Amino acid sequence: MEQNKAIYLYAAKDLRTEVRKLAAPADDEVQVAIRSVTLCGSDIHYYQHYRNGSIEVREPLCLGHESAGELVALGSQASTINPDLRIGDTVALECGVPCDECDLCASMRYNICPNLRFCSSGSKFPHYRGVLQEKVNHPAQWVHKLPSELSPTVGALLEPLAVAFHAGCTDIIMVDIDEGRLQFALENGLAQVTYCVKPKGATTLEEKLDLARETAHKIGQLKWKDGTAVGQVQRVFECTGTGACLHASIYATKSGGHVVLVGVGMPNHTLPITDISAREVSLIPTWRYANDYPIAIHTAVASATGEKINSVKLPSLAKLVTHHHKGLDAIHTCL
Repeated sequence: MEQNKAIYLYAAKDLRTEVRKLAAPADDEVQVAIRSVTLCGSDIHYYQHYRNGSIEVREPLCLGHESAGELVALGSQASTINPDLRIGDTVALECGVPCDECDLCASMRYNICPNLRFCSSGSKFPHYRGVLQEKVNHPAQWVHKLPSELSPTVGALLEPLAVAFHAGCTDIIMVDIDEGRLQFALENGLAQVTYCVKPKGATTLEEKLDLARETAHKIGQLKWKDGTAVGQVQRVFECTGTGACLHASIYATKSGGHVVLVGVGMPNHTLPITDISAREVSLIPTWRYANDYPIAIHTAVASATGEKINSVKLPSLAKLVTHHHKGLDAIHTCL
């Protein structure tokens, strides 16, 4: 056993630095010295509310899952499980650990395995540890060796990038309440068309639905670069989990189209069922990722080297990181 420093959440906005014992990696595990962690919206929800949607924290929780680090130890079977791994490698952690025994795992849909444990999530008890630690032990099957072109910082971003690939985004119209984020997306090739929503403080359900219809109508009047109107779209990716955005997504989708539910927010929603049914708008849930890390790594390398994919030069992923904080204790000032 060795001493290992980690950050634990004991209640809303109550983060504590602790030193706990860390064992050597099990036979099927590797040990990773964490070099970079990027914060997810779920980390913020847990920090602010001690819950994430309907998931309540039931014991002190170590936060963080978007991560990369240096491989410092191998379990006795780790090289057999993942032959590419060597001490000193930079690796990204795929932070969902499924059972590998159920029908869903057998069909490669391990992201919805009922027994899956996910780093920094309160969904299972005891909670599965997060990565805001000096070192973690992790199953060798679920670490990915990074090419030399990728820094640990970009390696941590592979997790949200895998979420995007699993959802299936292509040409993007980006809608937000923050003009700065929209401008950043345009300047860096992350969206083709943008629209900034001005919150109006709707309170009743009817006011909220009216605002959603108005927002969808204004989005439809936007123009692509060739001058054609956006109109209603075939597929909307709802990435916030809020009721207002979900309603606007439904109204912005053409008949027979799809709303892909990416964001996790409120545990329950009121939906305009008549409009959904009459226009056969499909609501498609998507949960994290499965088998998406390899393409995320390939895309990140192309972004870093300037290689084109499908004749398109990719934007820089590194620019998505706006602030850097050094050391575990910095978490107390950056949340």
